[in-house]
Formats: sequence, C-alpha cells, structure tokens
Amino acid sequence: MTKWQFCELTVEYGGPIVGITGELTWWPNGETQSRKDKAGKMMHQLGQEGWELVSTSIIQSSGVWNNRRVVHMFKRPLVE
Repeated sequence: MTKWQFCELTVEYGGPIVGITGELTWWPNGETQSRKDKAGKMMHQLGQEGWELVSTSIIQSSGVWNNRRVVHMFKRPLVE
C-alpha cells in the first residue's frame, strides 16, 4: 500500500499587489517546515519534484482589503 507525503501551498490574493507570493508548508519526519517565494515558481518546482495537486480551497476574508486565501494541497508517494 502506498504511503503519501503531503504539503500545502497557501497563497493570499488581494490588497496591494507586489507579486503573488505564497508559503509552502510540509511535514518531513513529523516536523513543520515552511518557506516563502513566488507562488508560480513554487508550483512549478512542486510539479518538477513529482507532487500532484489533490485539493484547492478558498477562504474569503472580510477585512479592509477583502483578501482571498487559497490553499492548495499536494501529495507524492513517500520514498522509504
């Protein structure tokens, strides 16, 4: 049975746009790690590393900028 490794890419849209950045979070060995970079660049890297998109959800905020947070969940087979 295949075991999976998961990560999520959170991207926030809205407000003053200075390039769309995202935060990538993953859990190797049960520890949370993250990094920030351009969202498109990180999606490209995930695809090159064998990650596949399994879900996307959108959270609408009601703040001044009316931001939208999009969370993309990825998975890939866990190499043991």
